[in-house]
Amino acid sequence: MEGRSTVSGTFFQMLNKVFGPFSIYTVSGLITQAIPVLLLPVMTRFLSPDEFGKWNIFSAILGVAIILGGLGNNAVVRGYFDRHKEGYDYPRFIFNGILVNFGVTAAVFVFIVLAGRFFAVAFRDMFGSIYLVPLLAINAAVYTIPLKLMVYKREALKYSFLNISERALEFSLSVYFVAILGFDWRGRLLGLVCTNLLFLFIGLYFVIKNGIKVKVDTVHIREILGFGVPMVFHSLGFVVIPLIDRVFLKWFSGYREVGLYSVASAVTAIIGFTVSAFSLSYGPVFFEQMNRMDPRKKAGLVRLTYAIYIIIAAGAVGFLAVSEKMMALLGGEDYTGSSNYIPWLVIGQIFYGMYLFMVNYIVFAKKTFSMARISLITVLCALFFDYVLVRANGPIGIAQAGAIVYFLRFLLTWYYGNKAFPMPWFSCTRAA
Repeated sequence: MEGRSTVSGTFFQMLNKVFGPFSIYTVSGLITQAIPVLLLPVMTRFLSPDEFGKWNIFSAILGVAIILGGLGNNAVVRGYFDRHKEGYDYPRFIFNGILVNFGVTAAVFVFIVLAGRFFAVAFRDMFGSIYLVPLLAINAAVYTIPLKLMVYKREALKYSFLNISERALEFSLSVYFVAILGFDWRGRLLGLVCTNLLFLFIGLYFVIKNGIKVKVDTVHIREILGFGVPMVFHSLGFVVIPLIDRVFLKWFSGYREVGLYSVASAVTAIIGFTVSAFSLSYGPVFFEQMNRMDPRKKAGLVRLTYAIYIIIAAGAVGFLAVSEKMMALLGGEDYTGSSNYIPWLVIGQIFYGMYLFMVNYIVFAKKTFSMARISLITVLCALFFDYVLVRANGPIGIAQAGAIVYFLRFLLTWYYGNKAFPMPWFSCTRAA
């Protein structure tokens, strides 16, 4: 009984630590996600599904470039926890992380130039805009470094203010260019470009303020690449898969269907962003507990994870109950077909949310090559299921494939996470 009581005490102590900053991150995440959702009625009334589809294909390509351009960021954030170690020069480490980002982004630009003929044929209606991708990617990478560090410094209010400000400015400018000046999808892009440039300078300000030492260090670069490359390959899975989805839809059904699917994705992403906000507050607590783990804390952490999974599933069911009315309000008459995708996209969001709380075990154990393996498997599965299901079931097959792939990603992450750091997943209620 005493052991069980201690486990319960540990569980509730961790719960309190998570839900303190959680309220700030959740409100911030909901506002950040609410801004594009609330502006969807504007965009869907001024942009046709075809135009909206073009913007989302560009956005998916940019997502891939941002992950590549931020290769050094994961190592820089992880290095924050080692900053007090003897002989560890963290300001120099930050500089070399940014240097790696610039090198990778330059490689992305060279690839776009060399692959220009392919882009001109595959996306001829948006070809010229592709050359903006590297610039936007490196700007986002620089700004993301201080933003992520604010999470681990537990500067929730500062993080939330900057996050909300960035999103609000981007969408306000986009509405101005599209609804007031009458631009096509490129007005949405122009809003992003203006915001991106402004927040680059804000990011540089915080990087300099936090301390940076300009000196190339090959030891740091090797460490950054060793930690960052597998992490980037893992993260690419999340942005490559949406790109694959949209490319298949474009090939088999055209830009219009891409637009319908993208509106449904934007609405259901509310679930993912809410859970992601929760995981931001959970991350520091998780790493703190793992650094001084004992059997009681293991059981408490597992019980907390199960409680979170129940909350995610219940919230998703509630969301599904009101989703059709939301789509009618947000999409309008031209986007009525978007509702067909909602149920399958919600299932995918549930498994995405569950994954977020499982991947930390792999990160803590520094087994990031497992994460790269998971991404490779899921990307290949996405190619297979997208092709098979879109041919068998039409456009809805893309959403069905996504739900299957997110489920497989969660299972693989649980398997490799438990292999890297075994936890009592099936015995967490036993006395320690």
